[in-house]
Amino acid sequence: MNSVRTVLLASLAVAAGATIAPAGAQQPQPVGPYKDFNGTINLDVRDSKADWGPFTPKKAPEGAPNILFVL
Repeated sequence: MNSVRTVLLASLAVAAGATIAPAGAQQPQPVGPYKDFNGTINLDVRDSKADWGPFTPKKAPEGAPNILFVL
């Protein structure tokens, strides 16, 4: 029983080690739905680059109907 546990733990350690990047390596981070993002996202905030711009709330196009659906 102990040998099975040892083999399982060793294989788990090898599998976990294969997915961890070496220290200092930067991996590209998925940004998600933000297609206009021009900054960089790194593990340490000091190495990241912000992409701040003025916040402008979205508006309806000119002449759009003023309708509210309540379900």
